[in-house]
Amino acid sequence: MKLIIIKNKYNEENEYNLELDQSLLIKNCTNSKFIITNKINKIIILNSDNIYIKINRIITSIEITQSNNILINGNNVPCIELYKSTVYLLGNIYQYKNILIISELSNLLNIQM
Repeated sequence: MKLIIIKNKYNEENEYNLELDQSLLIKNCTNSKFIITNKINKIIILNSDNIYIKINRIITSIEITQSNNILINGNNVPCIELYKSTVYLLGNIYQYKNILIISELSNLLNIQM
């Protein structure tokens, strides 16, 4: 598995066309938007704030640690792991009904659109 590292981004918008054997680490980023267009393995978000993630294809899981105001748009995620984070799922809550949520010391909220 290959790990693609994105760190120290501020006020940026990026689109990523990754592969199934790749994972994406977003670290120390603020006020940024990430669009995932292909099927990838995993997204890890660490120590980041005000991040928007749009997922167009299925991924294995998202792991979010010590991050706040993370917005996830896309129900193509079977598992979301949260630790000391605040995450918002955008859209109809029923589209997320089959997602396994593992949460510790976190807030998970839904925003209806």
